[in-house]
Amino acid sequence: MHRGLEVPDTTAIRALAVGSSAWLQTTVTEFDDGDVALRGPIDPTTELEPIDLDSFDCVLADDCAALDAIDAIDACPVVVAIDAASSDCDRVEDLCDAGALDVVGQPPAERPSLLAHRLQRTVRAERERRTTRQRDEWYRTLLEHTSDLVLVVDADGTITFVGPSTGPTGGYDDEALLGTHVLEYVHPDDVATVRTTFETLRADGPGTTATVEYRCRHADGAWYVHRAVLTNRLADGTERSADGIGGIVASIRDVTASHRAEQKLESSLERISDAFYALDSDGRFTYVNEQAADRLDIDPSAALGRRIVDLFPALRETPFHDAALEALRTGDPRTVEHYYEPTDRWYHVRLYPSDSGLSVYFRDVTERVDRERALEKRTERLETLVRNVPVALFVLDGDGTITLAEGHVLDRIDRFADGVVGESVFDVFADHRPIRADSRAALAGQRIHSSVTLADRVFESWYRPIVEDGAVERVIGIAVDVTERAQYQETLNTLHEATSHLLTVESEQAACEYMVDVAADVLDLEAVVYRYDERRNELVPTAYSPALESIVGHPSRLQPDGNTVWRAFVDETAVRFDNVQAVSRAFDRPANAESALYVPIGEHGLLAAYDPEPGRYDDETLELATLFARTAEAALDRISRTRRLHGHEWELERQNAHLEQLHEASQVRQNVEELLLMADSRDEIERGICELLTDLEVCSFAWLGEPDPGGSQLRPQATAGQERGYLDAVTVTAVDDSAAEPAGRAAHTSDPVSVANVGESIRDGAWRGAALSRNFQSVYAVPLVYEGFLYGVLTLYSDDRDAFDDPLRSMLSELGETVGYAIDAVKRKGAMENDRSMVELEFGLEAATPLARLADHLDARVELEGATTRRCSNSGIRRSSSGASSMPTAACFGR
Repeated sequence: MHRGLEVPDTTAIRALAVGSSAWLQTTVTEFDDGDVALRGPIDPTTELEPIDLDSFDCVLADDCAALDAIDAIDACPVVVAIDAASSDCDRVEDLCDAGALDVVGQPPAERPSLLAHRLQRTVRAERERRTTRQRDEWYRTLLEHTSDLVLVVDADGTITFVGPSTGPTGGYDDEALLGTHVLEYVHPDDVATVRTTFETLRADGPGTTATVEYRCRHADGAWYVHRAVLTNRLADGTERSADGIGGIVASIRDVTASHRAEQKLESSLERISDAFYALDSDGRFTYVNEQAADRLDIDPSAALGRRIVDLFPALRETPFHDAALEALRTGDPRTVEHYYEPTDRWYHVRLYPSDSGLSVYFRDVTERVDRERALEKRTERLETLVRNVPVALFVLDGDGTITLAEGHVLDRIDRFADGVVGESVFDVFADHRPIRADSRAALAGQRIHSSVTLADRVFESWYRPIVEDGAVERVIGIAVDVTERAQYQETLNTLHEATSHLLTVESEQAACEYMVDVAADVLDLEAVVYRYDERRNELVPTAYSPALESIVGHPSRLQPDGNTVWRAFVDETAVRFDNVQAVSRAFDRPANAESALYVPIGEHGLLAAYDPEPGRYDDETLELATLFARTAEAALDRISRTRRLHGHEWELERQNAHLEQLHEASQVRQNVEELLLMADSRDEIERGICELLTDLEVCSFAWLGEPDPGGSQLRPQATAGQERGYLDAVTVTAVDDSAAEPAGRAAHTSDPVSVANVGESIRDGAWRGAALSRNFQSVYAVPLVYEGFLYGVLTLYSDDRDAFDDPLRSMLSELGETVGYAIDAVKRKGAMENDRSMVELEFGLEAATPLARLADHLDARVELEGATTRRCSNSGIRRSSSGASSMPTAACFGR
């Protein structure tokens, strides 16, 4: 029976009674105790052999005969009960020597508890004895078979015991180690560490344990790494402990190989590209490489020994935590890839369980997951495109057999209704040479991009050969139905050709009419072009197609009252309506129109199209109309710019002409003023002025007339230019009448008279006919007046209408007074020079005359030099006086 290191239990003790005495018979019969079960009795000579004593805890015998019969005495303790009268010491000693574990007196049968107590005590004593013996044997066996070296060191560090070991003790004899100091074998660099560990262990008291790792010198002189587990078995640091050891027990193991292996492992782990950490069976960190420390953002030294779920509580109840528990439970590796919310990253984790814990390799695969998800989304989109977009995917094998043909666009072609997979592309398209040629070229290794027409549909196709080992294994192709795009491109090209002419149109009206024609012919739009009138702030229908009136009637002007067309123009947004009746107000609703299209033409206006059918215009039509409107806007911009440029050019020409006129007038003025300064006589002045003026390009004829003594007519004093007999044909009368010759009117009014167009009122005066007969188209007459006295009229004639511009007329008007002054000056100068030939006449006047009153008033001599007749028929007197008075003559003459 093997009881090992079992702890005594409290179950009932099983005892076997062996013997034949009456006391034993009675005791077994009457024995009643809950803690002891007594069986028997049996005869030791005949009945004991078949009994299995291992099933009993002890044997109760009544004489020595039972002891002799029990062979397995070591297996079951024996208690001998003898008669109290014969229990002398010698007999008890003999029984003990014979093998009895205990000898008791035979208690009365009525007191079974006494016997039960002795049996229990015997069994407990036997169990303790066996346990102690087994423990000693177990410890000795361990010491004899362990590779660790066990030493006992006293308080001073001297070796007092060397235990047995299967391995060599550093190459030293056990006897050679006894009595030596333990530090003699420790590397100098590690002596301080070992000494400190010993002293700390001694101070902590008996029972404490410490571990120290150091380098130890073996008998061969080499240094090895030892790890020692030290246990304090000192009673008080110097005395022997209660267990009899009386020292510090050191269990020493040579860990040189494992230390080197750990270094290599650590170096290998650091070279691992994946993040790696190791956990013990309780989930505590035992190792963390640099990659893991960086990824987990932890300090490896601070993390060692701590539970991972304490550092990362969010790991609980995650797929990572569940997989780790499952790996530890089953012992099978696990792989898990999942999202970790705290770091917002995806991780791929491999878990490898072992007896010591768990090794974990993990990588951040967020980018790969994102790429895979993006690829999945793109694949889904591609699948959606294949299902919904007019695209066909096809694959040809190396022989031209169709192995794949998908895409709803194939449903539009009758040939593909029953499927073509498995057929040769050359048979399917036997009647379509371009497709056969493209397929043949692709199977020869060429990449093909072509456009073909099949069943009234236009397809753009791409062929890509897949080459393996130098041969085309298959051809992958895609065909896109571009019929609508081709039609759109064709319309766009036609529109481009049509609108190119629009850029050459010179007038806005012609441009608007051409826009209506292009909209009808190219875009199939019945349209009206509204032009924006800036002055009236309204949209004016400038041009519209003939068929439009049947739809909306005659287009009317549109004011800014919030109508649909006006809003589209102001918002500069092209819009279309499938049911314009539903969106327009009652007064804004075009008659008989269901579909409407409004496209602004910049700031010039708007293109509007109507159709009696609903949903007539699609986005493509709107886009084409918008492109067309932009071209029209550019054309109208060009026309506007050209018009403004022409206006600017005209204005520039006008300004240049004006400047030239100013310059010419200034030059004439300068020449006249020089003439006036140099002239010595009135005749020279009058003749010179006429000659200077006829030198002007615009002046064909000039003359200067002086009023006759009666003041009713003008008599020519000087002429220049091409007179053509005009003065002989007309009589110039000084009257204020529109029918009078301009020189006469100027003489009468003392104001310049200008006739820009002689032929404008040809019946208004006979002089006009005479002038036109001589090709005089315009006339300008300037009175020469100085200090209210008319010295004459200067009149210019031109063969051109409106020949005398404002600068010239203004200059001549200003010169009229200057010339009058000059004539007056030369006249007075001439009078003074001719003073010696004057005839003096004295008149004796009886009555007081104005001259006499003047002389009396001035107290000076008054001389009468001459008299003139004014236009009012009153006489004018020129006088000279001497004396200091300067009182005006009018004050003396009165009225």
